[in-house]
Amino acid sequence: MSRLPPFATGKLIDDYAPLFLYWQRAREEGREDLVEKSMLSEDDFKFVETLVKSSPSMTLLELMDALITRFRERVDLDVASRALGQPKEVAAERLLRALAGWLIEASETFMVLGLRSTYSLPKD
Repeated sequence: MSRLPPFATGKLIDDYAPLFLYWQRAREEGREDLVEKSMLSEDDFKFVETLVKSSPSMTLLELMDALITRFRERVDLDVASRALGQPKEVAAERLLRALAGWLIEASETFMVLGLRSTYSLPKD
């Protein structure tokens, strides 16, 4: 298993390399602000809790999509592209998927939500 960010379990995301590469590149470019913006916040956990309570039958993929949309404005696509060596949209999808999965895993760790069984998301 690859390195995990804080409170991640690897249950949904088996490769957090895009996130670590993004953080590394942002720091190399003197953009600590991007690292901070891509960290999980208390507001992120509240957002998940609100979503789950308002839509208890929400699927995992629907939750992922909602979180990807939430995180999109918090990442720099140019930095993501340079970090991952891929076109902007491909790099963004990989990074945003890692961020969304991290929040879901951490939310389960903190018992904000519970996944009904072991899930595997479609691979990139």
